[in-house]
Amino acid sequence: MVIRKKKPILITEGEKNVLYKAVEILSDLKDFFIHTEEDYIYLYHAQFNYIAGTEENLTRQQAIEIFGDTIEHWMKFNTAFRCKLVNYDKRFFQAERIVYTGFYEHTFHPISAIDTLENLANQYAPYLGRATFFDLEPVGQ
Repeated sequence: MVIRKKKPILITEGEKNVLYKAVEILSDLKDFFIHTEEDYIYLYHAQFNYIAGTEENLTRQQAIEIFGDTIEHWMKFNTAFRCKLVNYDKRFFQAERIVYTGFYEHTFHPISAIDTLENLANQYAPYLGRATFFDLEPVGQ
């Protein structure tokens, strides 16, 4: 048995809702959820929602109609976009996207300057689920 210290989640429910609403309204993703860990807020998209918009993005109901009711038991979710809380007092974040460094390897790299979560969500949500997502150049690259 391993006992670990519980790490605090520094992201508020309001901040999660800011990103959720921006993605819901501005992106092309149809099935996604928001997850937080410590000072990160992650956007997870269903396997039938392509972060780069290379194929059709399906709603959960469309996936059920195509693949059957059991799809919800085995569908996968992936992440390619997250925001890091970099200034705890002023609540400033930095947006990051996944960068593939090998066949199976990847890491996250910053794609933005430091700003409020609302500004970052409104700036980057329109790229999610579209072919232009991977056109976003990592900062300093």
